[in-house]
Amino acid sequence: MAAGDIVVGMDISSTKVCTVVGELNNSGEIEIMGYGVQKSVGVKKSMIVDIEMTIKAIEESIIDAEEMTDVDIDSVYVNIGGSNIESFNSKGTIAITDSNREINDEDTDRVIEAARAVNIPPNREIIHVIPLTYCVDNQPEIKVPIGMTGTKLQVETHIITNITTTLKNVVKTVKNAGLSVDRVILQSLASSEAVLTSDEKELGVVMVDIGAGTTDIAIFTNGHVQYSSILSIGSDNITNDIAVCEVIPHGGAEELKLKYGTLNSESVDEDETIEVETASRDTKKQVSKYELHEIISARMEEIIKMVKNEIESSGLRPFIPSGIVITGGGAKMDGLVDFAAHIFEKPVRIGKPFDVQSLNDNTSSPIFSTAIGLMTYGLKLEQLKQGGFKDRGGLIKQLAYWIRDWFSDLF
Repeated sequence: MAAGDIVVGMDISSTKVCTVVGELNNSGEIEIMGYGVQKSVGVKKSMIVDIEMTIKAIEESIIDAEEMTDVDIDSVYVNIGGSNIESFNSKGTIAITDSNREINDEDTDRVIEAARAVNIPPNREIIHVIPLTYCVDNQPEIKVPIGMTGTKLQVETHIITNITTTLKNVVKTVKNAGLSVDRVILQSLASSEAVLTSDEKELGVVMVDIGAGTTDIAIFTNGHVQYSSILSIGSDNITNDIAVCEVIPHGGAEELKLKYGTLNSESVDEDETIEVETASRDTKKQVSKYELHEIISARMEEIIKMVKNEIESSGLRPFIPSGIVITGGGAKMDGLVDFAAHIFEKPVRIGKPFDVQSLNDNTSSPIFSTAIGLMTYGLKLEQLKQGGFKDRGGLIKQLAYWIRDWFSDLF
């Protein structure tokens, strides 16, 4: 991929449409050229519920990004999430007819296709088939089998599916906004690309993306995603709790959460209050900062414990020495690291986009993780297509397999 080639990542979420424009600069580094962010009201729990409102947010986000970058945007890498996502592991096996021949791309394609040949409901579509490990004859745990010899090739894959109509609605909405779709990528994989280091993925780590409507989980060991799931709960549940408990409008509750919310009880003065407008909008009331802290802590504890239960259910808890990396809008909550570490009983850090150059510090926020991850995935895919990577021990071929998609029929 030549320097100057441009890729766009678009995060369509429950609160915003975030568009990030990036390129590979002359030094071979990924550089963010600009972005556009617009409020979204057509998406609930990471699923489109109002196409027209979502189209409007997409168009306005694109206009902002184009004005900042002076780039005409015509295609995007876009995310998908929501509770309809399901995943499982599948194995495939093929015979190598000539034992003297080296295993090649065609063989790996065939064995992955064999793993993909599983029975799924007719209303579901496979969006990712991610190779985890290969076995050549009786030699297991091979990351890249290209160039090896043997008579039998096996692969274990992680397969991610979604409801077909959900996928088509995402593609249709983006197309109706005047754009083409380069790829649809699972949100947790995109966020992981932006905030996790290769060492964390290799040692074992959990990526938790706390969005407004959902919380996405991806567990990595040995360099691959081994488990993924989505919880239908997010930071907007905290806002709703504040609104209900204090009888104030949703907008006022969101403002309280963002401006005064904290999980650190020691920083809260029990006697201090904040004046806010009531739900009737004709009177005001005093809200206790300590009571606000209690409301936020109760719901965040529920979210963290649900994530912990998912980790336990995966059976991978003993294999995540790098701990938990939390990103997304919910990661901005004050005091979250210590609060979550106490519940997880594991190291916790906040995941912010890294390893990209940007002229604007705003893009280092966790709210940009998905969009930047989509853009980064896109740049790497384009480099792979054009041979822009130097192959270091088969790592590039391995990357190509990890991010392979199987849904071209949707476009």
